[in-house]
Amino acid sequence: MAERGLPLTYEELLAKPAAEAERLLAELPFQEQLQLILSTPWHLRPKIITLSPVAEGLVRNLPPQELFLTLKAVSTEEAIDLLSYAKGEQIQLLFDLDAWRKDRIVEERFLAGASF
Repeated sequence: MAERGLPLTYEELLAKPAAEAERLLAELPFQEQLQLILSTPWHLRPKIITLSPVAEGLVRNLPPQELFLTLKAVSTEEAIDLLSYAKGEQIQLLFDLDAWRKDRIVEERFLAGASF
């Protein structure tokens, strides 16, 4: 059963064959796709985002902290894919949240982030 007024849940969508899931997602208005992404656990978000014909727009419209938590929950490969769609402000927040501890840069975290 769908949550929060959405026509389907992430579980229902991910249970479908990829082609059918792509079609169902493409039929949803952009705001409903974004709402579906935000209702999906962080580690599953890339699976849904990459099914959408507007994947870049979805990533660029995620609140920066939601993108941060999503990237922390997924593989490096998935994180790189999502980062390729991110806006500068989102990337800046990622560095701000991950590379600093109090008033000091954590060098290994900064270098890991810079390697993306």
